[in-house]
Formats: sequence, structure tokens, C-alpha cells
Amino acid sequence: MRDLSILPDLRLALLQGPLAWHAVPANLNYFGALLASLEAVDLVLLPEMFNTGFSMDSATQAEPEMGPTTQWLLEQTASPYAMLSSNAKDLQQLGLLDSPSGVQQTSLATNSSAPQDQGY
Repeated sequence: MRDLSILPDLRLALLQGPLAWHAVPANLNYFGALLASLEAVDLVLLPEMFNTGFSMDSATQAEPEMGPTTQWLLEQTASPYAMLSSNAKDLQQLGLLDSPSGVQQTSLATNSSAPQDQGY
């Protein structure tokens, strides 16, 4: 078994808060203020669909891959932490990992078991 005592400590921030229904700018402002208050964090985890307030109306709430929420996430990573999130893209899930060093990775998954006319 690998000796984990030699690894550096990983400092996590798990953010949660009241969400505004279908109000992306309000939610981004709320979480932006929380992010600005963080110190000495290695990884920030945001709730799934934090930007839309857990809307099931994907047809109207989905954003393009480089839409407002992704742009906001990229702006936030100019701070000293990395972030992982997911956004709807054409009724698919887009995962984005970005860091202050500029390393970016994306992944795309389709929920093939969900009825497409339901939008999720």
C-alpha cells in the first residue's frame, strides 16, 4: 500500500447556498462572493446546476459550451484555486477542469436513458 503521509494536504472548499430559480447572473454573483472570501484552498466544489437553481427546463436553461457560466468559471480560476463544474450543453453534461496554470480539460457525457423531450 502506498504511504499517503508523504502527500501534501489537500484543502477543499465545498460551497452550498440558496439558489435563485432560473437566475444565472444572481447565482454567479452569489457564488462569486463566496469564492472571493476563500483563502488557501486547493479545490472548490460547487453544487450541480448551481447556476440555474436545479432547473429541469434544460431546453431553455442550457448554455453553449463557452457560454456565460463557463466564461465565469474561467475568470474565477484566475484566483489561486482550481474549479470543477458541469453545465448543460445541448442537453448533455459538460465537465470543465481549469486551474491558474492554464491547464484545461473537458469531458462530455450524454444521458441516453433520459427522454430527450423531457430535457434532462
